[in-house]
Amino acid sequence: LFSILPILRMKSKQLMIQYEINLCLQFRNFKCSTLLFGDIANCLPDELWNDGLSVEMLSSKEWHKLTSAFTQKHITRRSFQKYQVRISKDKNAMIFPSFTHFGEECYPVPVSVKLVSLTDFKEIPLPSVASTRGLFGFNLIMSISDVVVLALSEWEAMFLFEKSGLPVVVLPKNCLQFENEALPLLTHFKKLILWFPPDQLELAKKYMQLLGLDRTFFVSSSLIKGLSIYDYYTRSSKSEVSVPQCLAQSMRMLHPCISPIGDLRSTVFDYIYRQGVTKGIAQWNRFHILNSYLGGLRLGELTIVSGPTGCGKTTFISLYSLDLCEQLDKQINTLWCSFEVSTARLVHVMMQQLNCRKIDETIPERELEIMYNKLSLLPLYFTKFNGSFEFREVVEAIEHHVEIYDIRHVVVDNLQFLAGAVDQMISDRFTVQDRVFSEFRRIATERNVHLTLVVHPRKELDSGQLSLNSLYGGVKASQEADNVYVLQVKREFDALGIPKIHRYFQILKNRRMGELEMSNRLELKFNHDTVSHRIVRHVDPVFIKGKTAP
Repeated sequence: LFSILPILRMKSKQLMIQYEINLCLQFRNFKCSTLLFGDIANCLPDELWNDGLSVEMLSSKEWHKLTSAFTQKHITRRSFQKYQVRISKDKNAMIFPSFTHFGEECYPVPVSVKLVSLTDFKEIPLPSVASTRGLFGFNLIMSISDVVVLALSEWEAMFLFEKSGLPVVVLPKNCLQFENEALPLLTHFKKLILWFPPDQLELAKKYMQLLGLDRTFFVSSSLIKGLSIYDYYTRSSKSEVSVPQCLAQSMRMLHPCISPIGDLRSTVFDYIYRQGVTKGIAQWNRFHILNSYLGGLRLGELTIVSGPTGCGKTTFISLYSLDLCEQLDKQINTLWCSFEVSTARLVHVMMQQLNCRKIDETIPERELEIMYNKLSLLPLYFTKFNGSFEFREVVEAIEHHVEIYDIRHVVVDNLQFLAGAVDQMISDRFTVQDRVFSEFRRIATERNVHLTLVVHPRKELDSGQLSLNSLYGGVKASQEADNVYVLQVKREFDALGIPKIHRYFQILKNRRMGELEMSNRLELKFNHDTVSHRIVRHVDPVFIKGKTAP
């Protein structure tokens, strides 16, 4: 069998040569068409193709006569040959073939043809034949091709191929027909460039939706002064932008940073079902009152906690984060970045809060081991920056742990200390503040973690009632934060003139839930033995009377 294959190939080649010679002789001896124009229109597509004449059989005089039309003279005979365009027997029409694939290769014969008159360049209707729809120019596409140009007319396709060397295929103006019959032909391409006339922008949008917005590009008509390909490259006195330059400047219908609503479906569903819209991924047990205000811990948010010096910000946030972290089923892996309080002291506070008892040097070591082991079972991590360090190093450490250990809650205490580690070349303190807040905002958003920042108020406002304007960082801090909580301190005197200190938890910003608490209804009660706070909600007398709260 293998020995006769070369003979069969040679015989097949000889037959093809003889077939071309016979066609050439028929053309040379052909003086007058024996078919009327209407007869051609009644021919079946395969008959037209088989009876058609290759352009390479035309003499120079006949080719010049054929291309005397202005729309054709810019296309060489080579392009006609590449696209396998043929001439009808009566030389009054051109036959444009459409090809499809056969496995991984292009089918050798066209599956459909288009007949165009050479007198008025209008399409001649052909008998309707049930066949697979192909694409004009698909025979130029190799299996290794990953870029293809898409046009709407055969003339434009051949012209663009002539000037760029890229494969150019023609799409039908009926999107529904293309989707049902020819869409699979373009599924494997990585980049599709649409070059449509200026008045076909809506059609281009429909095709880009069908083909996929992530891999489709289009050539803006503004590159060629809002003209069509024909008008710009054949009628303009000077073409300032070449075809390759236009193709190189093709752009997406949508900017890479913009997504249509249809592409956000899975992201939105994932956010609703897996992250929680309002309640978040975990709620507080020890501070259950906060759940009605805050909903819970939500990923991707930035929370600022502030309060005057000595009000108990660190001890409050310690229990606040511990309350979430000890819910092992919620997997709130927590990273603490403590720059003001030593890690040993912070862990000591957490041990007392977790075990609800005072821990000092009188505790037996064995019992201390048990209590420490209880804390060590929690997914808690601590940074250990000693001496001098840079802000960039802290950011890198946080992002590393977020990625490797699936951190979901990051606590930074406190921001002022960390701001001092910013590049010393930046002398303006407002620039430093903006950089710090912007960087933490980025981490919360890009890494999808909840980031809690302990921020001192401005020194000149470290006493009295605090507001959003009291925060270190000012407007930038309040803008970047999703939530702002303040521990207010209020000094009152009893009937005997003895001063009493009251602490209150206030919610100055609550972007997701929207409910604020700026009065003194949420009082913080502190237990010195367990170093723990609890929140007591006081009922306003106005509510008891059934009136609207002020």
